[in-house]
Amino acid sequence: MAGPAGVIWQDPDIVADPDDLDAMRAAIGDRPTWVHVAAHKLWPASTMRESWVWGHGVMRGDTPVLSNRMQPRAEWFALGLTFTPARLLDLALPHLPAWVFGQVDNGLAAVARQHGIPGQVVPGARPKHLHFYPREDDASWRPGQLAP
Repeated sequence: MAGPAGVIWQDPDIVADPDDLDAMRAAIGDRPTWVHVAAHKLWPASTMRESWVWGHGVMRGDTPVLSNRMQPRAEWFALGLTFTPARLLDLALPHLPAWVFGQVDNGLAAVARQHGIPGQVVPGARPKHLHFYPREDDASWRPGQLAP
């Protein structure tokens, strides 16, 4: 059986369970031409910031807004656990040779914005980014916490 055209990226330091993947597949089935981002946290050990931030968010002009406030839109995203539709991959292909480590996710997000490919957070997909400290965790990842 053929599925939606595109790929799900999963960073090697992201742990997803079958429920996360089921939520991703359901969202992709509803909107197969969109980018779908699982809500995951980027921790200070990875970002060198004082606190964690979500691995997706909105843009303020040309600048990504890094925040621990949940956004349902994904105008920028870290790949973490992310579905990119085939159209986005086709549009990004000419840029790939110039992108080095740390630029692929930002580059894909920029190409998506440039071509009007919407991105959304998948509320039921909450994988764990392994670079966290238990004292930094909170309830914001739990089901039902995504603001409309």
